[in-house]
Amino acid sequence: MLSMKKAIYMIVAAAAICMAACKPTDEMRVYEHTAAQDAAGIYEGTWSSISSLSGAETLYNGTIEFQVFKDSLANQCLVYIRSEEAGWNLRGLTNVSHAGDDIVFNNDKPANNGLGAQFYGRLSADGTATMSFSTTGREGRKTVIFNNSFQGKKRE
Repeated sequence: MLSMKKAIYMIVAAAAICMAACKPTDEMRVYEHTAAQDAAGIYEGTWSSISSLSGAETLYNGTIEFQVFKDSLANQCLVYIRSEEAGWNLRGLTNVSHAGDDIVFNNDKPANNGLGAQFYGRLSADGTATMSFSTTGREGRKTVIFNNSFQGKKRE
């Protein structure tokens, strides 16, 4: 008898959760363009590079550029990271997707993304861009990891 009560309780609870999870007024968001098309553009700003050994921070002017990769349905972009001051002219492939009004991008496969590092970031609806990735470099005679982050705005 007790197991029958538990079974009925579980069925009623599951039905209640299903009814509450999907309301008839919920609408699926439809975007005018693909995430890759919306991401395309050049973002200008500042790179911060922080040494994991000394904690020293170096700031560089630079850009991130997104170009739609092959066709607009792939939701992938080529991303170019450039900073003359840092000596960077890097290119990688990134996955892009809508996240509400923003766009998020990432690539977690260092071997095939052109940067040799995992990276991720966000392009906000207000035109701001953030990105992070790590690189290995030298500080004196020691090999250290540098945590690099970008803050910038979309070029008009």
